[in-house]
Amino acid sequence: NRAAENLAITALTFNDYPNIVRAMMEVKKACALANKDAGALEAGVAGAVIAACDEVIRGKHADQFPPGCFRGCGNSLNMNCNEVLANRANVMITGRKGYDVVHPNTHVNMGQSSNDAFPTAAAIAMHREAEAALKELRALEKAMEEKAIQWPDVVRLGRTCYQDAVPVTVGQAFSGNAALVARCRDAFEHILAGGPRGILGATAIGTGIGVHSGFLDHVYRHLREVTGLNVTRKQKLFDGMQNSDGYMAISSAVRATAGALGKLAADLRFLSSGPAAGIGEIHFADTDGEARALHTLDFLPQVM
Repeated sequence: NRAAENLAITALTFNDYPNIVRAMMEVKKACALANKDAGALEAGVAGAVIAACDEVIRGKHADQFPPGCFRGCGNSLNMNCNEVLANRANVMITGRKGYDVVHPNTHVNMGQSSNDAFPTAAAIAMHREAEAALKELRALEKAMEEKAIQWPDVVRLGRTCYQDAVPVTVGQAFSGNAALVARCRDAFEHILAGGPRGILGATAIGTGIGVHSGFLDHVYRHLREVTGLNVTRKQKLFDGMQNSDGYMAISSAVRATAGALGKLAADLRFLSSGPAAGIGEIHFADTDGEARALHTLDFLPQVM
């Protein structure tokens, strides 16, 4: 409640971002499994925490994450997750909410801090988002390549600064589009190479203080099993704690791709304008699916 009140600077809460909540729960589950393996967490408590994590991962309790999404190092979401899991685990063990048997910090947050749990979860969530974007970019690149092959000899007018220039084939123009999308795809493939990298085990500042012996021997193995992703630990935890250039690279790729696709969409809309009083060189078939696609272009930024 305190985090929700103190960070009430946006109507968007973590309830609106289930992917990051899911990733946080996967981190908590992996940590509970690792602490159990290390002998630091009693099996019954670990089992209840793990079961509570599974409930949220499956989509239950999706309205229990009210803090605003703009926050510092993830303290609000980390504590929120700890409290939700502790209450659910206590209900499973005692039949009532509270912290009688399972405590949010002592048990659920064992061997963690917001500073290493949240960035690890963020890396997992962003990896999945990037994978989804990469899938669509590959499909778009393939579609552009097919159009380049489909119309190798159909000639249209080339333009510079919207003024008539020299002839170009439709296939040549679409080959340029395909190359643009391919560069965007390359950027996302570079980001995804090697899988997400976490800093679990660094705890608050990178020294690992507060981590039980044996925790690091197990936690990344469990995290890979829980997420289905090749999650690995950053080689230098102090680097992961101090620097965020990896997120800047992701942001750069997303912004560059958005600008590229906005330009491509604007070009297609320009060439399909009219048709009687405009350019009218590209015609979008008037089917339900095509009509929706053309309607969507109206909402994309025009980068002329």
